[in-house]
Amino acid sequence: MTTVSVAARADEDALLEALAMKHGEDGFGQFDHAKVREIIRRGIRWEMAVIGVIRGRKGVEGSVGLYCESPWWTQDAVLMDRWLFVSPDHRKSAHAKDLIGFAKWASTYMGKPLMMSVAITEATIQKSKLYERQFKRQSGAIFLFHPEVAPAA
Repeated sequence: MTTVSVAARADEDALLEALAMKHGEDGFGQFDHAKVREIIRRGIRWEMAVIGVIRGRKGVEGSVGLYCESPWWTQDAVLMDRWLFVSPDHRKSAHAKDLIGFAKWASTYMGKPLMMSVAITEATIQKSKLYERQFKRQSGAIFLFHPEVAPAA
């Protein structure tokens, strides 16, 4: 089992780099470095958030960002993932399972239900299958409509 640690200030740049890579795989819109850096800092400071990281010889190999938020239908906060990312060089490892284990621990520690999601793209099909195996109950799915810009007449 890989050790998952709570992110520290020293992880900030590596997390930003990893999340830029994640955005390149399954994100849309322009990557906003300043916004993402602030989201990372919230997690490092434990401001209703926590980030779990797996560190290796070359830096951060994987991470999960968990934030307390309330779904639209309630004021009750849940722990929601903003991301779970494992670098391509480590996707054959148990890192993703270990990060999910950290998320479950954080949910218990913080006393909040855990909601994790995966946007299913060609790059994340395996991740979706992993989530199906790791959680007893599926509570929905995310589907994305991204309209094409209409061509000029």
